[in-house]
Amino acid sequence: MRLGDFAKSIEDNSTAIRLDPTNATAYENRAIAYRELGDEARAAADEKRAAAINSKAAPK
Repeated sequence: MRLGDFAKSIEDNSTAIRLDPTNATAYENRAIAYRELGDEARAAADEKRAAAINSKAAPK
């Protein structure tokens, strides 16, 4: 993503999510890429999903 290839980042992180739907980092990274491409709705959805995953993983 450092090179600005946000479409490729979305593709790669989507693959990571398919392989591990609990990968909060992949959701966070994909959200950044969506936001850079102007897709606020998808970015917000991915951020919400990442937060939900992270809250489940947090010690209680």
